Amino acid sequence: MAGPFEGSAATWTSTITPSADTPAPPMSTSWLVKVTRRRTLLDDYQPYIYQRFTQGCRNASQLHREVANQGFSGDRSVVTSYVRLLKEGTVTAPPPPALPKPRRALRWIMTRPERLRPDEAVGLKEVRAACPELDAAIEHVRAFAGLMHEHRGQDLHEWIEQVRQHDLPALRQFAEQCSGLVDRFREGTWRAYLPE
Repeated sequence: MAGPFEGSAATWTSTITPSADTPAPPMSTSWLVKVTRRRTLLDDYQPYIYQRFTQGCRNASQLHREVANQGFSGDRSVVTSYVRLLKEGTVTAPPPPALPKPRRALRWIMTRPERLRPDEAVGLKEVRAACPELDAAIEHVRAFAGLMHEHRGQDLHEWIEQVRQHDLPALRQFAEQCSGLVDRFREGTWRAYLPE
């Protein structure tokens, strides 16, 4: 009498091991791409290294020092391996770095320039170069912050005139409101706008 599991091992093996006349299942390569292309510490610095490599700098130690000054925290061997691949010609040009997320860019903008890390300063420079309107807005906002911080209210009209020269609707609206406040201060009617 056959038991309940008799013959099941043979069935199980035949379903796992394809016979010679059974076609192989189609191979999905999407998971291979995910496995072989994970982010590394060097990803953000590859465009810079590639640029310096094409400019003639082939010294991996020098390139490691340069990217370390920009914030790279990886080992020199990582840079050395990448430079070796560039020398062999097995690596193509990396894609340009993606623009940062808005929150990160805003943090860079709101941070005093002297307090930015070197990699953040480079990132902000690239963002500003990519968008002239944003570049102009940053200059105006920083100038306004300087006026307020240094208590230079007498220079406010000059700042307002500079803002009016650019096509920045939201900043223009703010400048017009500031202009109205300055006029009220001069007229002495500003007290009417204070809460009681």
